[in-house]
Amino acid sequence: MRGGEVKRVPDVCVIMAGGRGTRLSNPDKALIRIGGRTLLEWKVSHLRRLAPVVVCCSLHAARTVAYCIRKGYRVYLAPGRGYPEDLSLLLRRLKGLSVLVVGVDLYIPTAALDLLISSEDGGECITEATYRGQNVPLALFCRERSDGEEGYSEVPLDTFDMANINTPHDLEEARRLWSRHRSGYM
Repeated sequence: MRGGEVKRVPDVCVIMAGGRGTRLSNPDKALIRIGGRTLLEWKVSHLRRLAPVVVCCSLHAARTVAYCIRKGYRVYLAPGRGYPEDLSLLLRRLKGLSVLVVGVDLYIPTAALDLLISSEDGGECITEATYRGQNVPLALFCRERSDGEEGYSEVPLDTFDMANINTPHDLEEARRLWSRHRSGYM
């Protein structure tokens, strides 16, 4: 970190892994393997260094739910009505905690995650990541501020190579990134 930056360590990390995976024709995207490990394993191994991890699943991804149970991961079973609604329900349950949220299908370097949690907009309640002008499934929701204000900021991650895996082309891009970098990605 640069001088003056404060790392905002979350109380809990949430991995969103309960979608339908319709564009990829695979509701269990979390179980896709890159570099010999599932996307979910990459996320859990990196995020558990920061805080306890909860995997938000739905029955749309039943194999992912079973996998999480077998691995001993903490699971929140969401209704599966969509990313925003499932996340909103979970955040209500985690009210009062600082929560880092990462989509299981976001293949990013850990340095991008570090940038988000050490951004200079540390006083804001919601800090979202963007990549090439688009929001990506990576955000930090802080505890409620004492002044009752809800600040919002964005952290652009355009300097990093990443892939938001929604299509077969995106999956191939993630695999190319793995081949090129071999480590430091989750």
